[in-house]
Amino acid sequence: MKENRLLFKRPCLALLVALLSFLASGACSGRAENVHAADPGVLDLRLRSTEEPGPVIIEGPWAFYWHDLHPDAASRPTAFGPISHSWIAAFSETVPGLDADGYATYRIKILLPENYAEQNWAVQSGGQLGSLLVRANGAVVLESGVPGENAQETIDGAARGKARFRVPYDADGVVTLDVVIANFGHPRGGAGGDVLFGTAQQIETASRSLAARDWFVTTGLFLFGLYHLGMFLIRRRERVLLYFGLFVLLGSLRMLATGEALILELVPSLPWEVFYRIGYFTYDLMTVTALLYVNALFPRPRFRRAMQASIGIGLCFVLMVFLPTGRPFLSELNRYFNLNGAFVIVFWTGTAISALRRRELGAPSFFLGTLVLLTGAVHDILENLSILQTDQIFPFALMVFVVSQSLIIYRRFAGAFTAVELLSNRVQEANEELSRLSSVKDEFMANLSHELRTPLTVIRGAAEMLELEGLSEDSMLRSARRIKDGSEQLAGYVDDLMLVTDIESSPALALASIPTQSLLTSVVDGCQELAREHEVSLQMAAIPDSRILADERLLRRALQNVIKNAIIYNKPGGHVKIDVLPGETGFAILRVTDDGMGIPADELQAVFEKFHRVDRYSNGGVGIGLFLARRIVELHGGRIVLESEPGNGTRVLLSLQTATAQKERQQAEDGKAPHLAGT
Repeated sequence: MKENRLLFKRPCLALLVALLSFLASGACSGRAENVHAADPGVLDLRLRSTEEPGPVIIEGPWAFYWHDLHPDAASRPTAFGPISHSWIAAFSETVPGLDADGYATYRIKILLPENYAEQNWAVQSGGQLGSLLVRANGAVVLESGVPGENAQETIDGAARGKARFRVPYDADGVVTLDVVIANFGHPRGGAGGDVLFGTAQQIETASRSLAARDWFVTTGLFLFGLYHLGMFLIRRRERVLLYFGLFVLLGSLRMLATGEALILELVPSLPWEVFYRIGYFTYDLMTVTALLYVNALFPRPRFRRAMQASIGIGLCFVLMVFLPTGRPFLSELNRYFNLNGAFVIVFWTGTAISALRRRELGAPSFFLGTLVLLTGAVHDILENLSILQTDQIFPFALMVFVVSQSLIIYRRFAGAFTAVELLSNRVQEANEELSRLSSVKDEFMANLSHELRTPLTVIRGAAEMLELEGLSEDSMLRSARRIKDGSEQLAGYVDDLMLVTDIESSPALALASIPTQSLLTSVVDGCQELAREHEVSLQMAAIPDSRILADERLLRRALQNVIKNAIIYNKPGGHVKIDVLPGETGFAILRVTDDGMGIPADELQAVFEKFHRVDRYSNGGVGIGLFLARRIVELHGGRIVLESEPGNGTRVLLSLQTATAQKERQQAEDGKAPHLAGT
């Protein structure tokens, strides 16, 4: 099992490392260059070649005109600062009376290379926090909504997009770029997105690169979510599949409504009201499904009430998204919902650490995925604050997280399928064993009824003879003897069956030191009459002076069964020899050899099974003699081995512990004698 876990962890870690490497390479390739203006409000690109692979990000400082939608050339800027920060973050300390709600114009003069007139130029807005209008040298080139001086005049839009334009020769290689923004809905206050500038080809290349990234993540998330929901439909008891599938599908939908706003490409006529509510809806519901997923994966009953409260809050906020309220209300509401989101993050992280410490199934993958997800979130926050100068990586971090969680679920299902397969195999084996036992039972009952019928027939016939009048005394004695022999035979069968029950319950043995010679002599003498009946010569070789530690009653029965089998399954005029050989240290081997018909190779182990008989060689009995012999020898800590070839006789070797070895071992354990090697 440990090896299986290692085999699973290696590809899991390898896949995570590969995705992280792809994430890092994607963050560095196709990156737009971040160029600052040499002077406030001026960006000098005269020395920059138009053959550069990517556009520039105009970080600024831009000239900022507060509450002015049409500043003229003589207008004095209110302040200078970046456009990638909200105006609350950028100018709250320098512009008196600045509010989140309002309107402003960002302006920058761009000095173009000498071949400016030969190029098609373009500008792209990565998404501001309000409605947007972009003018190049006074001409409107891009609109997303309509900026106004109040909420009634302002028409919200996605505040993103790209536009191409040409710069005429008489512009002297200067482009005055105005970005007009009006915000009456976002609590942070206007702006907050990158503005890219470059040739049309550079902008198009960058736009396609960003769109390809978002499409890759969105499509991947959609397929993962759909797959897990499909698995849930097949196995509905696995709620973790439902919650994870919903979480991933919501993540896919959120990717469409954020980043490059791909949903506007899919549905150009999508109403703005629906567009911005999708963002709030997916964010609120993702926190709920995330909490449900974590709890289904690693249940924490102690935090059940806190989790239920958080889920209840999340669902309430989800319902509020559908209320006919304006964007300002939803934006303000979302600020408070962030507290619930913070709880989910803390609960998620705590569960990941707890599961790792407890070594729960899938905890390493879950912890690594959580670490990657949090790292991506923190990275993008720092990037938004311009502390880091890289691309946003959270979409890729989310993809890595989803893959890591999928591996956990796959592993759990693989374990479940393996368990089901093992149980199925065991059930099949049990059924086969039951079928075999049923067949053995039927065969045993048939054999037993046959074997019982023989002595009963003898007893009945003898009893009927005694009922006859005028029977001589000799005839009466013969009949009485037959009744006695038949009764003893029946009693023997009953004793054997009762002994089977006793032996299988592993009874306590009455161990004693038994002289080997006297034991074998007694057993051989008791079998001489049976040997004469079958015309078999029963011989015992010289027995060494040794003693065996055993329960005499049981061991005598085992030896009798082995010797009787050697006699019964022999041929007329055959021989049975009993001798004793030295065995391993502390053991003696009692060997019973016959020159009878032998046993086929495929029956050598089966003959020790309960009620088994080699039918074509069967000479009576119910098939428990060798079974009892093996169980008795094993109870004594020994073993029995059968060697045979058809036509060449059979050898049965009984390895039994000697009383001398037991005494030496006991003395060694009690410290009365040194421990002997090999005992």
